[in-house]
Amino acid sequence: MRADLAVVRSAAHRHGCTVNDALLTAITGALRRLLERRGEHVDAVSVSVPVSARSTTTSGDLGNRFGVLIAALPVTGGPGQRMARIASILTERKKAAAQASAAGPFGPLFRALAALGLYRRYLRRQRRIHTLVSNVRGPDRPLTVAGATVREIIPVAVAENGNVTVSFEILSYAGTVAITVIADPAGVPDLDELVAILNDELAGLRLQARNVCPAGAPSVSRRQAC
Repeated sequence: MRADLAVVRSAAHRHGCTVNDALLTAITGALRRLLERRGEHVDAVSVSVPVSARSTTTSGDLGNRFGVLIAALPVTGGPGQRMARIASILTERKKAAAQASAAGPFGPLFRALAALGLYRRYLRRQRRIHTLVSNVRGPDRPLTVAGATVREIIPVAVAENGNVTVSFEILSYAGTVAITVIADPAGVPDLDELVAILNDELAGLRLQARNVCPAGAPSVSRRQAC
């Protein structure tokens, strides 16, 4: 699915947040609503998010430098309130996650576990995260290949996710945010429903960008709900 980057950015900036905060608000809100339709109720969703571990001192080094941020993000309350809370949580966690870079001393350990087949066993039994969200900022302007304009780029990731049955890959390109939802059909048989709900949550960001409350927000607390 796709969203207008300027709209998402405007919704985020109205609450002093980032585009990533706004997208995580939409995704976690969609997961909450899907679970509620299944008869399950949660207050938070544990999300794994890769973060850059590069600094000005490592800008010339080759290879990836990233850490993994794991945070329990709230799914209750109005979208504006949740976005601000998510931004606050992520700000606190990002520094620690970047310092625990996968390019650091834990890299060899993880590779050794993978070689022995133990890392895969861990992933199949882990209880730390519910979903993975990867957000990559792409070029702001259209690219060309052999003179032909690249109209769109679809983000896709293939990885061993263990018992995590749904993940979200996000890439911005030329003013558009593309979101790919990758799911295990056995664990998420209602994928079409999740996509529809997420589209609705993204539409809610358009309302946020216009400073308009979503339909159904109690009039007595409309400012808080937004």
